[in-house]
Amino acid sequence: STQSTWGEERIIVNPLFTEIRYSVADAGTEFDELQHQGFVENTRLDWAACRPPHTHWWPTADRGFRESTASSHQRLQRFVQWVKQALHTSHLVLVGQHRFWGAFERATTGQEHTAITACGMLHFTYHPIEDRFVLCDLARSEMEEESLEEEEDPKPRRPTLEFMGFSQSSGRHSAFFIRHGESLNNALGMWNSWRWVRDPSLTTTGLLQASELGKTLMEHDFIASQHIEAIYASPLRRAILTACTVFRTQPLPGPIHLFPLISEIRTSVGDAGTPFGGLKLDPQLADMLPLLSLDSELAPSTDEEQWWPRQDWKRESEKDWKVRVAKFTEWLKRQLTCHSIVLVGHSHFWQEFERHATSNATAEKLKNCSMFQLTYNPLTDHFERVHTVCVQLEAVSGRESPPPDLPGGLALLTE
Repeated sequence: STQSTWGEERIIVNPLFTEIRYSVADAGTEFDELQHQGFVENTRLDWAACRPPHTHWWPTADRGFRESTASSHQRLQRFVQWVKQALHTSHLVLVGQHRFWGAFERATTGQEHTAITACGMLHFTYHPIEDRFVLCDLARSEMEEESLEEEEDPKPRRPTLEFMGFSQSSGRHSAFFIRHGESLNNALGMWNSWRWVRDPSLTTTGLLQASELGKTLMEHDFIASQHIEAIYASPLRRAILTACTVFRTQPLPGPIHLFPLISEIRTSVGDAGTPFGGLKLDPQLADMLPLLSLDSELAPSTDEEQWWPRQDWKRESEKDWKVRVAKFTEWLKRQLTCHSIVLVGHSHFWQEFERHATSNATAEKLKNCSMFQLTYNPLTDHFERVHTVCVQLEAVSGRESPPPDLPGGLALLTE
């Protein structure tokens, strides 16, 4: 409430989303006592919902100090409906407690993330037509011991590129493979894979990685110098956002084609997609839709609402993904006989494709927003990997201004 940029906005004190009562610490303070302590006089605060006769505004306890399951569930459902109505007309910031936020996330998305650290944040959007909440981002506040010491020359972390130029291989056409930037599930890590969300978006770090790659490619006149004639992207949200962020400021050879065949090998709920109708309603993609195209010949079937592997919520079988890799390999051979292309996709699929196409059993997964180049010789029917570009996070000194970040010292989770 101390931010000077505020106008007449007020902080509404709302008992509806107070913490689920587990102990005496979750019992509140009566309005009269709050008034006596001076909280009520704060001109930023609106106490209408807590005023008498609701002096005992916190949840009552059924046994000991605990709130009953029925009471907390009823309160949660009322809160969900209240949020839906409020988001029809405005954006909200809600400051509360981790148990209630975890229950809200389970109720609206079917998933629950790591307990939010003190002063951490979750960012949700609501799609009224689909009546669906989407978790867009996760952040936490990090306090490290060294951060408490004065530092004369702070070194912020930002994405940087190891770039050595691309190869012009005897006039052959090339395919450039890009892995998406850091996604929300990447940020959570494998140890929290049971809390991953379906079709996650990019974190702020992921968007910075994609932006940095786009700037570097622009500086090297990548599209023109490599004679790029088409750009393809997996229809998973993280790949779409990466492709659009990397290439939106460059002279595109045409629309970015959504290509379901190169979606990630299905190993978790994070690899399940979003129907194209849902993608068109995604606020994060709203200004990117003019850049995108779905070609009917690239779709695996006429069912645009189910373009990802059919084993929903289960693993894709080895037989199925190997068939996809083989189909993609033959398709790519035909493309590289006449032009060079860019493909934005996923580390596991690219790894298995490289193993299949080059017989390189030691092919490694790409890091977030990294890139490699393959050429194809139709006479020998042989693919060759000729170059790799890496994006990594490292401390950078001498920066005139800090990179975009969340307010209040919030840093996004990284691998």
